Amino acid sequence: MEKNSFKKAISKLKPKKQECCSVEIKENKESKKENTNKDQQNNKGCC
Repeated sequence: MEKNSFKKAISKLKPKKQECCSVEIKENKESKKENTNKDQQNNKGCC
């Protein structure tokens, strides 16, 4: 039972991480234009 619930929890987290990574990539492109390091530092722990 515990293994199944653990797998379900992981499968729920994966899409969120993928969305977060896609947002991180977009923000990194924008921050390169603006040269802001704060946005990049905030997104490092995301993925």
